[in-house]
Amino acid sequence: MNGHARDQVIRERAYHIWETHGRVSGKDLDHWLQAEREVSTTLAASKATAPKPETTMAGAAATIATLAAPAATKAAPALAAIKAAPEPAKPAAKRKKATKTAAKTPAKPRSKKKS
Repeated sequence: MNGHARDQVIRERAYHIWETHGRVSGKDLDHWLQAEREVSTTLAASKATAPKPETTMAGAAATIATLAAPAATKAAPALAAIKAAPEPAKPAAKRKKATKTAAKTPAKPRSKKKS
């Protein structure tokens, strides 16, 4: 597998790892390194057990399919749980303060008591 195809496989695997870990930002290097280890292990195992593929594209496609399958099966329950979760309740609309609409009437002058 050439360097470009290997990087593409690692990139896709790192993306799947990122998704399965809840799309947490700031962990891109960890996900990339984990994907590199997995791809290296998978490639080493496939070279040891399988005959050499006829073309590099066929080998790359097989590797992508092998690496993507576990991530897809792990992500499916999480995606189903997210879709099944109820939407959070929307906050109630704020009430406007009641304003007095009646005009104030002027106070009547008091009559003086005659004694």
